[in-house]
Amino acid sequence: MSEIGRNYFSKTGTSEVDVDSSGTRRLKQRRLMLEFLGHRLLIIDIRTDQYGHSGYEMLMGAEYARPKGAPVYFTNSLKEPNKGIWRLKPPGVTVIPKTSWGDWLALMALKTRYPNVSDNASRIKKEKAALKAQLAERETVKHAGPLAPIQSRLFKLKSRMLKRQLDKDRLVLDQMVKDPCSFARWPANRDQDWVVSFMVQRYFKAQGHAPPSYLARRRIIDAQHVGFSPEDDAQCRALARSLGVPEDRPLVFLHVREGGFKEDLINRDAEGNILKRVDSTRNADIRTYFPAIDRLVAQGYFVVRTGDPSMVKVERPGVFDLATSPGRTGLLELHLLSRSRFMIASESGPYHIAYMFGVPTLLINATDILGAYPIRPFDRYIFKRIKEKASGEILTFKDMIAERHYEKFRNIDVFEYLDNSPDEITAAVDEMLEMLAGKTEATPRQIQFFEQILEAAIRLGKDIYYIRKWGADLGFLGSGYICHSFAEVLHGEQPVVEATAATAPDQLQSAGLAPSLQEG
Repeated sequence: MSEIGRNYFSKTGTSEVDVDSSGTRRLKQRRLMLEFLGHRLLIIDIRTDQYGHSGYEMLMGAEYARPKGAPVYFTNSLKEPNKGIWRLKPPGVTVIPKTSWGDWLALMALKTRYPNVSDNASRIKKEKAALKAQLAERETVKHAGPLAPIQSRLFKLKSRMLKRQLDKDRLVLDQMVKDPCSFARWPANRDQDWVVSFMVQRYFKAQGHAPPSYLARRRIIDAQHVGFSPEDDAQCRALARSLGVPEDRPLVFLHVREGGFKEDLINRDAEGNILKRVDSTRNADIRTYFPAIDRLVAQGYFVVRTGDPSMVKVERPGVFDLATSPGRTGLLELHLLSRSRFMIASESGPYHIAYMFGVPTLLINATDILGAYPIRPFDRYIFKRIKEKASGEILTFKDMIAERHYEKFRNIDVFEYLDNSPDEITAAVDEMLEMLAGKTEATPRQIQFFEQILEAAIRLGKDIYYIRKWGADLGFLGSGYICHSFAEVLHGEQPVVEATAATAPDQLQSAGLAPSLQEG
């Protein structure tokens, strides 16, 4: 844990508890280890209703499976945005090919052998309520007559038994919420299920602990990257050549989010209040990227634009619009991403898929300054400015990473998210190219922003579930940085507090808060 992380946890009385009994990071993902006659099989149910989740969970599932030494069957109980995911090959893991019969058997095994902790907890809660009612009713009963002493003794004995049962139910319920998978019928299964994630979060918060986070940032840095079979690699290269993607030019993968793939609904209550974060705040206009695209093409790069067929078609020299191409396949999309020098990303699924292949990312137009912080040393980002509609005020950086913003995060009735300008995007791309060419040392300004973002992520993560899910991983937020050019512009608009002696760059470096790219 970083120095800021250690200081924060010591002040708040929280502790590091986000590991299971084997020391493995917990992930909200169903895993079932079957053992029969000396043979083992690990079934992993990946959340595939969100594209980014599917890639990240396969990566983390492979990290979990590798030391177990058991063959793995990846299945999905939810829909899948990209079927090509199932053809990827995690190193050091024997993956059983996915079939419809295999899915049926795997999901039946999960249904019959995985504990439904939520239902069990509801049953115990009802039993507790019934016992309390019985005890309350007994307090009003009075015995009379010659048998009254015997009846009273028996009554007290029964009351004590009810109280013991009530105490037992309380302990069982507490243990169930603390470690729900200890109630599995298969002792090897200790990982939390999706249906109990909120129970676990509430328990840890009530106990004053640091609750489990979803995004295992530390593990992403060390994860072994997935690959393709020789047959799939050859097939994808041949298809790419036929579509005009050159073999002899470095690729840059580009995704600018639009609202077509995932309909940007606005959910409101009866009084018209927005109930959820509005996804359209993550969208951007691809035309603002054209100057940066032209800069890349002029320097010899070939740009592959990805997305879905509903997107605005891009016709530009040196650009292949895979999103609207009739030849687009899910496996080809993954293959071209894996071949890219880096990815220009949006806050959307393909951004997280890049982790699977170790491809550097430049995130543009981010709205989540804390949760989108670059994880790996070669990752960078810039973010949208935020305008408060009622006052017309542009939020200061301090407010952008504070409750004022995150308590109404992506609420379009309260805030307007202002896209990065073409000049900001081009400057960020130039900086990414310099970084990949070897200019790796972070500037004091980048470290300054990093320090404040990390502190805010740890502080807000204790009370705001969304930040806890995507933010600091037990004191670790990332080894990447905000782009230097953007940090300087932002500082000129809204000066940030200068680094103190306690957090000077050399001390941050020695504390592991700001590792250089060469260290990474």
